Amino acid sequence: MAADILRFECVQIQCPTHCNYLGMCPGDSDAKVYGAEVCSYWENFKVIAHDNGYVSFQSVAHGNYLCVCPGDSGAKVVGTKNCLAWEHFKVIDQGDGYVSLQSAAHGNYLCMYPGEDAKVVGTKNCSAWERFKVTGKKREIDVRSERWYSHYRHSVFATIANAKVLGCDRTRLVQVKPPLECPRTNLEVPALMVDIYDAYRQKRAPFFDHAGVERITYDSITTCQVSKDELADMLAVYSDKGDCAIVTSCAGPHFEDVEGIVATHNLTAGRRKLQKVLIGWATAGDMYKNPSRD
Repeated sequence: MAADILRFECVQIQCPTHCNYLGMCPGDSDAKVYGAEVCSYWENFKVIAHDNGYVSFQSVAHGNYLCVCPGDSGAKVVGTKNCLAWEHFKVIDQGDGYVSLQSAAHGNYLCMYPGEDAKVVGTKNCSAWERFKVTGKKREIDVRSERWYSHYRHSVFATIANAKVLGCDRTRLVQVKPPLECPRTNLEVPALMVDIYDAYRQKRAPFFDHAGVERITYDSITTCQVSKDELADMLAVYSDKGDCAIVTSCAGPHFEDVEGIVATHNLTAGRRKLQKVLIGWATAGDMYKNPSRD
């Protein structure tokens, strides 16, 4: 359910029982949090994702974070300047599009009373006043700003460098046509091409050496998009005459099939006088962070 909330650029948190919106005043730590009958600027929040799967809510208006203090029912809820354990929430699906917000640190639920300028507290129980509808403006997807993208870009750049080490003078970056419902896979290759352009303008590795001498020519890298059904035939074309094909983008549902197609190509590449195909994509299962050591 946290993933659904992260689709929004900013959100409004409303109790469906009495229709109050969560609001937060400006100020230092211990700023007032209240329930309001009208939704305006102080009733809008950014959703901040954390690696542990929890989220935090930050006021769009003044930057304070929503904080539920520990204690029995009636525990204090405030706005704070820092985002620590008490500002982390678990989003619990309550069905019918509603959620509850539970403190990740101590288990209290956010609770909103009815009425104008209504009280907001932390409670031990989860009932009607602890259920919320979270709505908002959908977030525009910017893959370059997401944590995985820089790892993906590095993987592709390193694979291009490896193709050069293997003696290939020309490289074809291949995207397997993704389904429409995989937006990040559709957007990662256009972002990658912009970064390749920028890397050449800035004379960055692996395309230039430390002295600024071009190692891999700009014209030697081309891109294409093919359907999964046509991939086997097109890889034979793209890996002929010493050229190297690198599969750099593929939607998750196609991973296994595409890996099989590449493996079959590579088993017979030698006798067909073709180059072996490389894979340079990144997946959600890659180690982007080591929780036990980082």
